[in-house]
Amino acid sequence: MFEKDEESREKIEQNSVLKNASESFKHNSDFQEINEIVDRKGFDGFADMMAKKVDRRHFLKTMGFATAGFSLLGFPAFAQKKKKEEEKVTDRFRAAYSAIIMAVFWVTKGAETFQHLGGLTGFDFEILDAGADAGVQRSQIDLLASKAQDYDVVFIHPSAIGAFEEPTRELISKGVVVVDIDTLLVPDLSTIDILTFTEPDNIYMGSAVTEFLCKKIGYKGNVVHTQGQLTHTGAQGRAKGFRQTVSKYRDIKVIDETPGEWSVDKTRQVWDDLLVKYRRIDAGFFHNDDMALGAYAALQAVGREKETVLCGVDAMAPALRELKKGHIQGTVFNPACRVHGYAFWAAWYHLVNKVPKGQIPSFIRCDGPVVTVDSKPEEVDSYIWCNEHYLI
Repeated sequence: MFEKDEESREKIEQNSVLKNASESFKHNSDFQEINEIVDRKGFDGFADMMAKKVDRRHFLKTMGFATAGFSLLGFPAFAQKKKKEEEKVTDRFRAAYSAIIMAVFWVTKGAETFQHLGGLTGFDFEILDAGADAGVQRSQIDLLASKAQDYDVVFIHPSAIGAFEEPTRELISKGVVVVDIDTLLVPDLSTIDILTFTEPDNIYMGSAVTEFLCKKIGYKGNVVHTQGQLTHTGAQGRAKGFRQTVSKYRDIKVIDETPGEWSVDKTRQVWDDLLVKYRRIDAGFFHNDDMALGAYAALQAVGREKETVLCGVDAMAPALRELKKGHIQGTVFNPACRVHGYAFWAAWYHLVNKVPKGQIPSFIRCDGPVVTVDSKPEEVDSYIWCNEHYLI
């Protein structure tokens, strides 16, 4: 009985203390000033302001005082401000990606990167597959421009330079943010008001892989150069890098440069014909790994897969697994997750963080390493993991 009376007295005293403390905070001029700041800037904004104005000891004392007051009074201003900030985070943005050809490892990974990052940050993506057809892609971008009010940002991976200038300008004129991916929308991007252009160094990629290829065959022999789409500035850069490198070695003969146009099936047909025409092909350089694997299938069909060194570009996880099996001998990262990820974050900073267009680089370089059959297995495995988790 006496214990219960004692507990009752303690509760009454505690309630009395809390009540007096609450009243004290309500009428305290310092706390009233804090409450007004938090109402305008949020608790985080108040903390940032205090951190800049006072030393560490006074900062801790002030924050403790403010926290105690809000705890006793039920967080009135802070709770309202926090609710508004949470509502802001849940704002969703509408995005579209005009993809050059989804049948390619690299493009598929780029689209997956957009969808992954969009899911984390509130961007809903619509993916359009042009199938490497400039006419189809033009129709798709025309459609996007006709319903521009439905989008906040449009990412375009062009299949042909200059083919989509009019609908791109229309999108921009209607307030849509446009980001260029991997190949130039127009010859001079300074003439069109895009947010940014993300691109790897295509000349470097073509040159670096070709250098490894030449070394692998002892700097002599018959070499096939299977190109992508000739209207694609990335393919043009890779071709330039290839030619710069093979021109250094007089005993290397380039016997064919037929474009595979990013297609595994077309490349297989080209190589089926080449294997009939030429008794020996020492190496092949391809503008992407998908085409290199198409050529491997052609070689395998006639039992010649061990006589030809195959090197490509992109280094996506599926191709790296084939490299570990020895089906291709070399590749270089055209880092899809960086090219698309950097493009995404540029748009995110502009739309969500309100960073002005002029403060975002108009060009963002995205590069990655060369990977070959001579690379350490654990290194290749690390690249596969990074690619599968949207890091490279």
